[in-house]
This record gives sequence, structure tokens and C-alpha cells, in this order.
Amino acid sequence: MQTTDITKHIELLDSVLGIAARQSDKARRLPSALRIAEKLEPVGGKEIPVYPSSYAGASDRDPTQYDLNGIEEGPEMTVRLKKGTRTIRTVARAAYCVIDSYQSQANRMEEAFVDERFNALIPQIQVDVPVPGMQKGKGIARRFIEVSKIAHRVADFRIRLTEERGEITQWLREFSNGNALPLVSNMPGSVLFGFWNSRDKELPIKHARLLMSRIDATDVVPFQRNTVYSGMYSNEEIIEVLNIPKPKSEDRKLSAVGFTNAPGGGLGGVLVKGEIFRTSIYSFTDTARLFCTNKENMIDLEKTNAVRRYMFCLGIIAEAYQREFMDYNLRSGCDLVGIGDVKYDMRGGNESYEGIIDLCKNIDAVRLLASDSMERLGIRSDRRTLTLTVRSMKDEFTSTKEADVF
Repeated sequence: MQTTDITKHIELLDSVLGIAARQSDKARRLPSALRIAEKLEPVGGKEIPVYPSSYAGASDRDPTQYDLNGIEEGPEMTVRLKKGTRTIRTVARAAYCVIDSYQSQANRMEEAFVDERFNALIPQIQVDVPVPGMQKGKGIARRFIEVSKIAHRVADFRIRLTEERGEITQWLREFSNGNALPLVSNMPGSVLFGFWNSRDKELPIKHARLLMSRIDATDVVPFQRNTVYSGMYSNEEIIEVLNIPKPKSEDRKLSAVGFTNAPGGGLGGVLVKGEIFRTSIYSFTDTARLFCTNKENMIDLEKTNAVRRYMFCLGIIAEAYQREFMDYNLRSGCDLVGIGDVKYDMRGGNESYEGIIDLCKNIDAVRLLASDSMERLGIRSDRRTLTLTVRSMKDEFTSTKEADVF
């Protein structure tokens, strides 16, 4: 992309995100967000059930469940649980089902910046984490985890308890005081995908995602799955072959070790009668709340605009990552494919800004714009390691009431 193209795209983004454009008397005429919508379908066709995200019940007495809304109840049925059985009211149909939540999508999108195609666009920070030794009596081993793979990002205990926690706290303090540059320069994923520093009572910052994405389905019929493992013997046969007494406890079932039949069952996915769709929203209004300040605590116009452009570029790359470079094979039984065209539209405002939509479809141009912003902001993609220590975890553990831990 030529210098003239970069200049043109910078001017375009600044017309929507820049400080001058977002003045109070002008902002109402600007779009609030960019929405990207895509229809999906099971790879095997609409006749095949898909498996949404499942969630544990509130207790051992509650079965695993899907996130369903607008439920039409079905007949009662008895389900097997880890501890006994329970009679529940089944769901005959549901108006809405979450296939992949905001949190899951954020974690999938953030992995774009571990990919070698895009890892030069953010600082490559990893955490050196103590883990149990691989063999008994071997003590503590170490494991390296990329920050882009840590779900809670800068607010995760694996980061806030590292030896560098003083520096990280300063990034958060400056972010809270209106200077986004230190945090963006080190962990831009935390700004893009949001974080909640809920464990730190002195600095409980909650920052909303700039980019939200989720996959949902409408008008679904939940299925139940029934399975059976076919063992070689009946209970009586294996007792006779092994010449052992009959187990007195129900907990000592011979099927547990594969000798006898083991019936099972559980959630069997949902048949989607309506549609499956992925919706992504990149917020211009939240991005316009990011500022950079100088040593005199005054707003730095050039760096503020560059930070906003940088976050937008990272958001567009992250949003497109699954669709353009990976796949929608979300979990076992949930492999999806896109159907039809991806739709982009500006939400709010009174101008279309087609140029921004065209830019979103040109990932190479977006990548170069992100690199340009990094250069203007002095952000480097060098690898850095943070160290989590056993001592800092012990200190945190002992300062927390046991009832709050277990």
C-alpha cells in the first residue's frame, strides 16, 4: 500500500474516531458502531443437530444445560447425574440459543495475535507460571503461557501476581486516570476485549469490550443423547470369571472399568429450525473514550488518534480471523460454515462511510495501518516474559479467607 493510501485511510478513520470528529456538537452525527453479521450453518447441513456451549448446573443435583431463552416446556423425564438421578421438565422448543458466548468468541479472536501472520502487531508477552512437576517428588516445574491465551487478560491472577506487578498496576492506574497508552503499548488485547480487575480492591477497574462477537441460533429443538458402552460380560459373568464377590456398594460398578455394559446419556445438541448467525459489534463510541496524555497530563492529539486507529485495526483483524484464516469448528459436534455474504453496516449517525466498510474488507491494508500506528506510538512487538512466583501466590492465598478460596 502506498503512502498516499495510508494517508487517505488515516484521514478516513480520524473522521469517525478522531478527537476533532468526536467533539460533542459533532459526535451525534457520527456512527456509534460497526456491525458485522454472518449467517452460519452446520457443515453437515441444516438437518444435523449442533452442540452449543453447555453449562454446569448450580449444584450436583442440577443437570448440565444449554443457554436457552423463550422456552416451550416439554414432558418430564429422569436424568442420570453424578450423584443419583433427577426428574426434570424437558424443553420442547426454545426461541433462542447461545451457540458461542461473548467470552468464548473473545478468547477465540484474541488468538489471532498468536498466529505468525499477525503476531507482529502486538507486544508478545508470555507469563512464566509454576506448575506441579510432571513426576511425583520432582517439585515445581515451569510453564510459559501467552498473554493472548489468558482469558482475563491483564486482570488475571497469573499477571497481577507476577514480579512485575508494580509496573502492571501503574499501567492500570494510568488507564483509570485517562491515559490509555501504557496499557495499549503492552497489552492492547486487554483494551480491545475488555477486563475487570475485580480482585484488586484498591483499583477495581471494569473496562468494556471495544469488540463484541457472539454466535446464536433461533427456533431450536433440544435433543437428548442416549449411549451405551457394550462390555464383554454381564455382571454375573464377570463375577463368575474373576471369582469375586458381588460388589456391595453401588459406587463400585463393574461397568466403570469396562467389564460390563454402561448406559449413559445427556445433552444431544439442538436442531436449528431457524437460523444460526454470528454478530460482531465494534464500538466507535467506546473507542472514542480512549485518550493519551503527555507528561503535563494534557491530551496528546496525535497519539490519541493513533491509539484509536490502532485499536480499530486490531479489532477488524481479530473479528475476521475465524472467518478468513481459521474456521468455525467450535467444539465436538459444532462445526459450522458461513453461507452467503458477510454484511457490514454502520449503526447510528447520518452518513454511510462506505470507505470504512471497504477498508474492513482489505485485511492487508488494515495490517499496514496497524503497523503505522505502532510506529507512531512507539509500540514494539518484542517478546517479554513476566514471572509468576510461588511466594506471591502464597501471599495472596494466606491473605484470603479459606471460605473465599474453597
